[in-house]
Amino acid sequence: MPKFNSYLSKKIVLELLSFFGIIGSRKIGTHESGNTLLRLNKKSKLGHRGSKILMPKDNVMYKHVKYFGSWEPEECQYLACALDIMEKSSEKVTLVDVGANCGLTTLQVVNSRKIKPKISKTKYIAVEPFLLHLVALRENLKPIPDSNLTIYPYALTHNHTGKIQLFTETNNYGNSSLLDEVVNRVNRRVEIVETKTIKEFTDLYDLKYTNIVLKIDTQGLDWMLLSEFAKNLSINMKVVMVEVWAISSISISDLENLREFISDFDYRSWTPFDSSRISIAEIFDFWSGKSEKTRNLYLSKFPITRI
Repeated sequence: MPKFNSYLSKKIVLELLSFFGIIGSRKIGTHESGNTLLRLNKKSKLGHRGSKILMPKDNVMYKHVKYFGSWEPEECQYLACALDIMEKSSEKVTLVDVGANCGLTTLQVVNSRKIKPKISKTKYIAVEPFLLHLVALRENLKPIPDSNLTIYPYALTHNHTGKIQLFTETNNYGNSSLLDEVVNRVNRRVEIVETKTIKEFTDLYDLKYTNIVLKIDTQGLDWMLLSEFAKNLSINMKVVMVEVWAISSISISDLENLREFISDFDYRSWTPFDSSRISIAEIFDFWSGKSEKTRNLYLSKFPITRI
């Protein structure tokens, strides 16, 4: 009971601080799509004070943005620094955000960069099939010039083009996956979404002619998608941030196909801005361990420091 009372008291305090404009953001309405509209109470990586953010209401991402005004800012800073380093080297560069959700990662990357969107030549591709998220990210990513932004409204797969079920946990809209097994069956919604293969995707946008910073957050499809990206764009990928899921259904043989690809990256770590290099064995021990745990893996072909 004391722990519950402590949690309840903390929640009440956070709600009051949010409502009175002291922390995070404040709910100001509901969008016709069903998304919730928040207004930032203070400047953050999501935008200036007063900026509006559209997102589904849940107990995870929504509450974090409401109380703290950001979402995984350290990870976004890492990607932002990578893009700045590459663009300053006169490289043609594209950020591919697979599992873009409502666009918070891409938006914070843009806002964290030293090179601002009006003068940047970086291209951004947000891949997201879930309709509620699509509506939100189209609004949230308006700071990016249209000429530099592409929204790809399909789920990526390694071999399937057509329609497929997408499972989304309603208590945590960030947990949205093509895999039935990783989404709680008690509180979830199921939608039919369109799919494209990674080869179709890479051919459509001529990604073989640009350097790529790749972010993958697809709730259990990480090994499959990264393996396909490696087949098509191994040379082009300079930086990868992937949320690794050690799920029980993982294909060990397909995972092994990634060994050579990952060994091409000089910098490998479990945390951003970490100059140490973890071993290939450590990576694959975790990934193939079927522990049902998750963690972010950071791969880079050059050192990434804060700039």
